[in-house]
Amino acid sequence: MAFKKMTAALLVFLLLTTSLGVIQTHAASPTTTGLNLPLVKTYKAGEVLNFTVVFIENVNVTGGTPGLQLDIGGTMREASYTYVSGSSKYLQFSYKIQPGDNDADGIQVVGPVQLNGASITNIAAEAADLGNGFGPSGALVLDTAIKIDTVTPSILSVSYPSDQTYTVGEPLLFTVVFSENIVVNTRYGKPYLSLNIGGTEVRADAEQYLSNGSNQIVFQYIVEAGLEDLDGITIDNEMKMYGGTIEDAAHNSINPVFPNGTVTALPGVQVSAGGASFITEIPHAGYYKEGDILNFAFLYNPGVTVDVTGEPYLPLFFGTTEAPTEHQAKVAAVSGNKVIFQYMVQSGDEALNGIRVGSAIQLNGGSIIDSSVPTPLPIAVNKLALSDVRVDAVLPKVQHFFYTPINQNYVTGESFEFRIRFTEPVKVSGTPSLSLMSGARSVAQAVYVSDVPGLEPTDLVFRYTVQDTDRDVTIDALGLLDSTNGTIVDNGGNASQADTAYTNFVQIFLNAAAPTITSVEVPEAKTYYAGDELLFKVHFSEVVRARISPAILPITIGSNTVNAMYASGTRTNILTFKYVLQASDLDTDGIALGSSLLPNGGTLIGKDGSGLQANLALNNVGSTSGIIIGQAAPQALHVSITGTAQVGSTLTGSYTYNDANSDEEGASSFKWYRSDDALGANKTAISEATTTSYTLQAADLGKYMSFEVTPIAQTGTITGSAVESVLTSAVAAASVDVPTVPTSPVNVPASTTNDTTTSVDVLVNGKVERAGTATTSKVNGRTVTTVTIDQKKLEDKLAAEGLGATVIIPVNAESDIVVGELNGQMIQNMESKQAVLVLRTNQAAYTIPAQQINIDSISDQIGKSIDLKDIMVQIEVAKPTADAVKVVENAANKGAFTIVVPPIEFTVKAIYGGKTVVVSKFSAYVERTIAIPDGVDPNMITTGVVVEADGSVRHVPTKIILIDGKYYAKVNSLTNSTYSIIWNPIEFSDVANHWAKETINDLGSRIVINGTGDGSFLPEADITRAEFVDILVRGLGLKPENEAAPFSDVKASDWYNGAISTAYSYHLVNGLKDGSFHPNTKITREEAMVITAKAMKITGLIANSGQSLDTILSPYTDAAKASSWAQSGIADSIQTGIITGKSGTNLAPNDYMTRAEAATIVKRLLQKSDLI
Repeated sequence: MAFKKMTAALLVFLLLTTSLGVIQTHAASPTTTGLNLPLVKTYKAGEVLNFTVVFIENVNVTGGTPGLQLDIGGTMREASYTYVSGSSKYLQFSYKIQPGDNDADGIQVVGPVQLNGASITNIAAEAADLGNGFGPSGALVLDTAIKIDTVTPSILSVSYPSDQTYTVGEPLLFTVVFSENIVVNTRYGKPYLSLNIGGTEVRADAEQYLSNGSNQIVFQYIVEAGLEDLDGITIDNEMKMYGGTIEDAAHNSINPVFPNGTVTALPGVQVSAGGASFITEIPHAGYYKEGDILNFAFLYNPGVTVDVTGEPYLPLFFGTTEAPTEHQAKVAAVSGNKVIFQYMVQSGDEALNGIRVGSAIQLNGGSIIDSSVPTPLPIAVNKLALSDVRVDAVLPKVQHFFYTPINQNYVTGESFEFRIRFTEPVKVSGTPSLSLMSGARSVAQAVYVSDVPGLEPTDLVFRYTVQDTDRDVTIDALGLLDSTNGTIVDNGGNASQADTAYTNFVQIFLNAAAPTITSVEVPEAKTYYAGDELLFKVHFSEVVRARISPAILPITIGSNTVNAMYASGTRTNILTFKYVLQASDLDTDGIALGSSLLPNGGTLIGKDGSGLQANLALNNVGSTSGIIIGQAAPQALHVSITGTAQVGSTLTGSYTYNDANSDEEGASSFKWYRSDDALGANKTAISEATTTSYTLQAADLGKYMSFEVTPIAQTGTITGSAVESVLTSAVAAASVDVPTVPTSPVNVPASTTNDTTTSVDVLVNGKVERAGTATTSKVNGRTVTTVTIDQKKLEDKLAAEGLGATVIIPVNAESDIVVGELNGQMIQNMESKQAVLVLRTNQAAYTIPAQQINIDSISDQIGKSIDLKDIMVQIEVAKPTADAVKVVENAANKGAFTIVVPPIEFTVKAIYGGKTVVVSKFSAYVERTIAIPDGVDPNMITTGVVVEADGSVRHVPTKIILIDGKYYAKVNSLTNSTYSIIWNPIEFSDVANHWAKETINDLGSRIVINGTGDGSFLPEADITRAEFVDILVRGLGLKPENEAAPFSDVKASDWYNGAISTAYSYHLVNGLKDGSFHPNTKITREEAMVITAKAMKITGLIANSGQSLDTILSPYTDAAKASSWAQSGIADSIQTGIITGKSGTNLAPNDYMTRAEAATIVKRLLQKSDLI
């Protein structure tokens, strides 16, 4: 060919980046972005190739007729532009294939578009730039796999049966060889060769061929009784089609005439008659449906009296020669020398190419005799093939939907079509129609049309023309066929069965409307200061898709205009814009918003897929007159205490004064507090302590001290927020002679380079014991503080406290990594006393029952011979490395959520020599309490998540708590990893008025449940077993297992394999007795209750077992319908309040569970377990 071939990636659809919905101006000439090619196949003469050139925007064609150059087998042809009214992004070009056009390896499309005197311009009259080609590389020559074949296949040779004498039942085989590979279609009839045997015309049918391409056909005739030709048979020199077809790949029909010189007289191929019975009556030619009767009569010689015993039958064969199905025509009547066999057609029977009769009657243990002699009568059969007696007891069904409309908007007057393929050829009377659906609602009817050329007999086309009344309609599924005004039947007269809708379907839009802004939520009316965030929620008329930074919101503050930047919101109808107030911002009479959003280089289009750009004009904006911007308040930073916590010593409070408005510090105020313990219990202000220093008194003995600063400026906004230091260690008595060391918790400077060591107080049930030694060092550039616990001091304290003690290791050092270190023997002793260990830092507290460390398992891995006291167990809370932080940030960008608390790593490991064992999985939930930084709104926190090393993210149960005026995120999980706290608001479009709205949106925001991909959730749809298990596993925060689930119908590649495998490993599911799981079967309420009850064992939720099953289930009138194996799980679910009946007395155990109900019980499980 004239041009080098490109890759096969451009075979069907070549598309550059599209500008659908981009907020843009006409600053450049319109360019082509892609090319839609005809269906990839082999075409023949007379067929039309249609091409669509796609532009970046709507264009008009005026003047001449543009053309698209085609290279067909080295010959250049041109596809001509087909005019359409109005402007469009899609220009259509057509070429009708001519005789002589041939291309065996695929035509080429040669760009650019030829104008031929025409003009192609956009709405601004700017001429199109046609030089950028059609592919991603800007190539002007595109290879395709579209082939053209206009050559008629012919017969090359014919081979015949060997010379010999053939008798009844023996085959005569003829092989015909063609000039190229052919495809044989016998659905409507079977090609044959016409033979003459002793003056009788018979048929050798096409029996052996390859439907997927071969150049040979074997024809076969089975010698029938009563025929004789001792001079040799003859064969006609032309193949007969009889309704069948023999074509090449391009559907060129063969030339059926034998080549010149082909022998037609075969004197050596002779036939000898036998003594068989004769079929004298056969069914009439035609189609037979369910319930119809096929009769066959056998007539013996005159004078014969037939007597039949047992159940002889005549075998009938339906279907293909390669895989026939046998049916039995039973004896229906016997009269003199005549026997009648009869078969009633059953549902599902099908023999569209005719039936075949077996070569002999099957006696089946019976007999057919001449009772007058008596002697057995012949049972061989003389008539074997009845190609015109056809059986069709199979109803035609819809096999596939083909849609020609592309995913675009159609306006009034435009039409689009759908092609439906049935399982067999069909005929139409009248005008049946096809429902076009929007969700569950039928919005229009596409009507059958008969003016479409070139259709397969199995295909029907339905067309819809857009009406002016179709306003902003989205068609997203095809409904059922409607036969009210017409019928669809097969050749046998069976009516079509179209009883399922088609939802795997691109969207089509009728007179679509661009998204508009319906309202704007503004911040609360109050005074804001520098550093505060102003959040604006912009509501759209439909779900929108935002990419990059789609727009900005202009705000007038005082005399200046600033911009609120896009913050969040995509796949929803609400976008959030944020502006952080600066020190220079001041507005005493209320801010104002601009009249519209402004483009900002990204895209903002309707999520419905129409590609229409959003209208950015603001409507129904909330009142902003009460949003006042004041001057920033001063701040007290780095508040801390220096000095020795001992009676008689002086403590000094220090801080850094900061004011965004550069105001000088005025008369800042100071307070000192004493508390009863390290947690700040019974905190009391010391009235006489109002300066930055305080000398400890006898009343302070055993107390914990803190220092508070309220910063005050000389001018402007005078008073800032009070800030308190961390607590000192317990104040010691003046008489105790101890070295002067920093108080504990230990404040370690971040610049430490050499190891520093100091004593640390450890709390056992709140009682102080100086049982720790803190060492701070630099490791790989990171500050590490390790607190090693004294074994004897701890064990003495645990012995005094008894079972269930809580051991707190408080560390206040600002280190990158904080480690609490105990030996294995200490862990084993704590485990036996059911003690709980808490490592508490400024950022987080890690609470882990000693039993969850499982020192016995660690010992097994390190070696049973190793003394436990030589194994060091480290509990670690750390800031992740820069690489790990990047993984978290990338995960946030991918998942479109916002990180509100920096990530923290929690680790438990055991070390002996050079061997390390990491404890990564627990048998019960382990609690982590993460501090929420000052200034973070707790209402802007959704959940905690685990971010794995590969960037995968999963929800973990999280609850926001308030302790002494400070907010914390309490996270529970069964694994160790990197944890972060996020903000991820999700609102599903179809639950706005649903009873479970709050629950569904909450679990969606927590990344527990997913929608359907279009912003909706389908709350009333039934949920499958796989979907329910997936939601439960996500809700519990379980880490997905990588192994294949142990069920025969769950493959490792299935999307639900991980969830089902995880649920199995945690003993939530067992599967069915046959080893299957039935993942796609809808789950019943009782199945869901049993699985939920098993999950309660993981969350620690315990049902009250004081009542019997009968007592618990007695309020429900249909409780007896519950399966016996499910009753215990149902009772547990009811007692804990996780599940209630559908009504006061109706449990409905066998009803299917909806998606909304599943979300509700998962959330209740987490709430009742105090996990969220």
